[in-house]
Amino acid sequence: MAEISRHVRGSAMALKIKLAYQWRLFLPLIGLLWVMIGCMMWWQYHREEDMRQDEVRQMMDFINARILFEREVDNDVYDLFAFLGQYYREDPIYSKMRISVYDAVNGVCIYSRGELLPFDEADRNAPNTEIVGDDGHRLELAGHRQKSLYYSITHSQDRNVVVYSAVPYDSMVADALMGGATEIWVAIGILALAITLVAFLTTTYVSNTLKRLRNFATRAAHDESFIPDDKFGHDELGEIGRQIVHIFNARSEAVKNMKREHELTLKTIEEKNLMKRRMTNNVSHELKTPVCIVKGYLDTIVDNPDMDERSRDHFIRKAQENINRMDSLIKDISTLNRFDDGADVIPTEPIDYHDVVLTVEGENEESGLLRDMKFENHVPEGTFVDGNFSLLVAMLHNLTKNAVMYSQGTKLGVRIDSEDDEFYHFTFYDNGVGVGEEHLPHLFERFYCVDSGRSRKSCGTGLGLPIVYDTVVFHGGEISITNASEGGLEFHYTLRKSAEPAE
Repeated sequence: MAEISRHVRGSAMALKIKLAYQWRLFLPLIGLLWVMIGCMMWWQYHREEDMRQDEVRQMMDFINARILFEREVDNDVYDLFAFLGQYYREDPIYSKMRISVYDAVNGVCIYSRGELLPFDEADRNAPNTEIVGDDGHRLELAGHRQKSLYYSITHSQDRNVVVYSAVPYDSMVADALMGGATEIWVAIGILALAITLVAFLTTTYVSNTLKRLRNFATRAAHDESFIPDDKFGHDELGEIGRQIVHIFNARSEAVKNMKREHELTLKTIEEKNLMKRRMTNNVSHELKTPVCIVKGYLDTIVDNPDMDERSRDHFIRKAQENINRMDSLIKDISTLNRFDDGADVIPTEPIDYHDVVLTVEGENEESGLLRDMKFENHVPEGTFVDGNFSLLVAMLHNLTKNAVMYSQGTKLGVRIDSEDDEFYHFTFYDNGVGVGEEHLPHLFERFYCVDSGRSRKSCGTGLGLPIVYDTVVFHGGEISITNASEGGLEFHYTLRKSAEPAE
């Protein structure tokens, strides 16, 4: 029994799964509609039949009353029936009607139309009687083999005349009673077919929309590259479909952007880590040489206590030079680390860039760093930028040192070339020898040296120009390097304008 029950449940479940959603929606809907139509047809059928029966009864009552009236005024009944035959000539019910008029005193038939209806003495004193078939079709009369739809016994007030009338039930009478029913059935049938067609088309549309949403959900769940369309109908269900697709596309785009940002973040972190590893290796390499030199000089001094004063001073100065070089290297590394790890906390404020250039010019002249070169300031007062004063000063110091050490020129300076709504465009220049074009793309790389055959001493720390680059980028600008047409290098860079001038 349990096995049979499981089999039945399995079959029912399989049928439920195989039955398409359209039919699961259409069949109950159209079934309900057909039930409603059937009930309406049944009600209309019986209503028409009852109305027709009422018409027959009224006609028979009228004929019976008219016969009795004609008897009371001594008119010829035959003339009445001639009139009725003319009046009801197209009525199939009248053509089948049977009427018998009796003289109740003598029990003699005065007039009979159609088959004679028998007289019963008891009907003379009985009240007028109307018998209608309670099933709406036929009634088997007591004492008669006839089956009638309607049977009436009517007597005059003096009870001397009794009128019997009856309408037998046959196919002609049935058709007459249902006059117009055929047209009603045809109209209802057409209406039912139209409703069925509309229901089928409606459920097909709804089913197709839901099927498209189901396919969308299935593909969206398993295919990451799926790009849905929003070709749904222009109605509430279609609007829901379009909204779902819009939400899915927005979510997919957000996920893609998040993945892309995550990958870029990972790549940036990896590049930063790689850069730190390279920088650590480079710093280790860069520090190793001056440390070894300093150690060598100090060891020489310690191992030779009788060294002459001149040699001792020479070794001490050489050690001091390398110590200074290590100090500069550590300072530059500290500056770069400041950009890498804490750029977001470096404060900025409105600054007149003319004052920055003027400060660098004064400090370089006082320190003698310029040697035989001349510093030119072509930045007018009131050139307000949004920046950090110490970083901008350090940037110009690095550019100045680079020009003094490698340009072999006679002048250097800063000028403003142009401005737009957001930035000032500056150029730091010298009139030296410049560098080869193949070196220009690499000058901002850390520890890059133009002449690989030179000693690190001639190349400095190799971090001055990278600091310049990071400073400009931190301030939201851009920087590039070109060889000037008349000789020397030109550093073209932009700084963001200040929203409001300094106080």
